[in-house]
Amino acid sequence: MDSVAADWARSGLAYLTGPQDGPPDYSRAAVLTEARRVSADICALTGVEVDAAAVLTGRAAL
Repeated sequence: MDSVAADWARSGLAYLTGPQDGPPDYSRAAVLTEARRVSADICALTGVEVDAAAVLTGRAAL
């Protein structure tokens, strides 16, 4: 498993995007990498730290 997919798995997003009764989905793993890049840009511009994985998984916690 490459580092992008491993990061996706550690975040819990692989399990959230996979079918309910099936295996985790790693096909969207690059989304987290891009979200982390955007959150770094937000922090650089505003000083506000944004946890990209928490933003992407937040609704599942409700």
